[in-house]
Amino acid sequence: DAGFEATVKPMKASVLKEPTRRPQTLDFEVLGMMCGSCATTVERAAKAAGAVPVEKVDVNLLAETATVLLSEHMEPEALEAGAKALAEAIEDAGFEATLRP
Repeated sequence: DAGFEATVKPMKASVLKEPTRRPQTLDFEVLGMMCGSCATTVERAAKAAGAVPVEKVDVNLLAETATVLLSEHMEPEALEAGAKALAEAIEDAGFEATLRP
């Protein structure tokens, strides 16, 4: 006994019943990036698209990829539409973007 007292508060039923969901990500192959500025442009285009709730965008210049971490869970149909819109936004910024499986 270290001399401290601990108590456990009961959890709300809604917290116990809510399933834990894995964060959703969208992975793109992005061709045409030549420098860090290109990678920044891809990141900004993905964040500004508004197609999906973006928490974070990781662009890997050498691997020619962009991974978009979503801040909210999306249903499959909405996720597919959002992925297409993200690819279009990246392409509008001057790069070739393809959703990776």
